[in-house]
Amino acid sequence: FRPAHLAQAHVGWSTSRWSIGTFARYQSTPGNTQTDFARFVPDADQLGDARVVDLYARSEAGRFTLQLNLRNALNYAYAERPAFLAPGRSLDLTLTARL
Repeated sequence: FRPAHLAQAHVGWSTSRWSIGTFARYQSTPGNTQTDFARFVPDADQLGDARVVDLYARSEAGRFTLQLNLRNALNYAYAERPAFLAPGRSLDLTLTARL
């Protein structure tokens, strides 16, 4: 299940305390879909290109780091492998302390 084309890009900006940025990735349709698998799982041979954008913001203050991630910001529906849908948009907030 390897794509013919894969592209990834990262653009970010940071200061001594703040960082913001985005990750974007494109993956073409995998070319080696197992046809036997499609006999048992409907639409398993129906894969398309994946276009995903993630965003992040991070702040550091002393020994604490606060990070906000917005994954799959455009809520793009795609399958990572046959019959395995990738997660939709998700937001997570993480607080880390260095001891």
